Amino acid sequence: MKEQMEVLECKIESKRNTRIPATFTYPKERESFPLILAAHGFQSSRHEYGMYTKVSERMAEAGIGVMRFDFPGNHESTEPMMAYTPANNLDDMESVMEFTRKNWKIENGKTGILGWSMGGCMASLFSRRHPEIQAMALWAPALCSIDVVQGMGGREHYVETLERAGKNGHCKIELEWCSCDLSGEFLQEMLCLNPFEAIYAYKGSLFLAAGMKDGVVDAQKVRLGAAMAVNAQRVETCWFENGDHDFGTAYGRGKGEPRIAEKLLEDTCNFFVSALGK
Repeated sequence: MKEQMEVLECKIESKRNTRIPATFTYPKERESFPLILAAHGFQSSRHEYGMYTKVSERMAEAGIGVMRFDFPGNHESTEPMMAYTPANNLDDMESVMEFTRKNWKIENGKTGILGWSMGGCMASLFSRRHPEIQAMALWAPALCSIDVVQGMGGREHYVETLERAGKNGHCKIELEWCSCDLSGEFLQEMLCLNPFEAIYAYKGSLFLAAGMKDGVVDAQKVRLGAAMAVNAQRVETCWFENGDHDFGTAYGRGKGEPRIAEKLLEDTCNFFVSALGK
């Protein structure tokens, strides 16, 4: 039986004294429930073309709360994209988790995390800060710096961008799918991250999804991530032979492939219910 849900819009204080736009969808009649944090991708939003909205609604109906939020410089954030760095992103995830745990009772501390693309990178790194996270679902995660380099125009373009940012402190990038101003800190920090190490160390339940025709993230590296998760309690995978980085959403610009999107939603929600809903 589906539970009634409540949707609450929040403004959460960050460690930089800014406000993080967030949406909390949770089971209305429960005194306590498991929690999922949802981290979106680069130059996206907490709604993720409707996919995070649907996950949140389905989870709430299953008795699990989902807090999704905008990273600095994205969607409704009032900060510039220059504030978008791995360090700030992880700090915001910390603030969001602290806020939610303070204002709602999390059932037996049950916590999960969801991340898409760059959000998957951030989610894996966040799991190192919080080994108590019991369930982690990563959609086409950027698991190594080479994926980030390739996704931002290739190695030569990334080196040129990094060099310009080194001189000016920032650099504007023009890509087919986005245009924004990035800080030198972002470009430097990304090369120092090691999500693979986080996957290797993770001990909870893990779900990995990728489209084998992904043109942004190397799907074979996602498969490698699944093979490296030797310490995880269990690992589930969802591979789409004809899928791309958009997982059938067409990034909200067309009809896309609804069957891919629905399969991903169904498998992800079943994973979280199995890991957190017992």
